[in-house]
Amino acid sequence: MDGTPVEPHDPRASRFCAAGAMVRAGFEFTRDIVKAIELRDAACARLRPQDPYAVYAIEDINDARHGHDAILQLFDEYLEQA
Repeated sequence: MDGTPVEPHDPRASRFCAAGAMVRAGFEFTRDIVKAIELRDAACARLRPQDPYAVYAIEDINDARHGHDAILQLFDEYLEQA
């Protein structure tokens, strides 16, 4: 809330990048941080199958290159195909 960085599974976390939001969601389902990270990695690999480092590609799209709208569009496009 005050801008202090914390891990996505920390109860104090209130804002998330795309990769962090996936970890948070996985943690809320499993209550296991290792499983949550595995779920995030699997989701990123499905979103960016052409990238050998899919998590980094998702982080790059979200944080560095295109921003929030671009990552939401990527999610929407994936869900339309599903």
